[in-house]
Amino acid sequence: MRESRLQSKIISYLKANGIYYVNTYGSGMTAKGVPDLLICLNGKFIAFECKVDNNGMQPDQKIHEIRIKRSKGKHYCPRTLNEAVQIIEKERGRSIE
Repeated sequence: MRESRLQSKIISYLKANGIYYVNTYGSGMTAKGVPDLLICLNGKFIAFECKVDNNGMQPDQKIHEIRIKRSKGKHYCPRTLNEAVQIIEKERGRSIE
């Protein structure tokens, strides 16, 4: 699966659950390395850098991760829709079995 396909699946889940997000993918105005999805959930700032297979984060993406965490935000790198849903539901205070 391509990363863009994973992003689309996560976006569908966010929309279906009324969760605010911004998709930064594909914008020529976005700074290099900005996470793919910026989410506001229960007042928390959460960033998703979507990756598939063995793809790792690039150095500029890691810099954003460090800055987000330093600012007390959350940064995740989900590789599947199921992983993203588990993260979202955990942050909502719900658990999924």
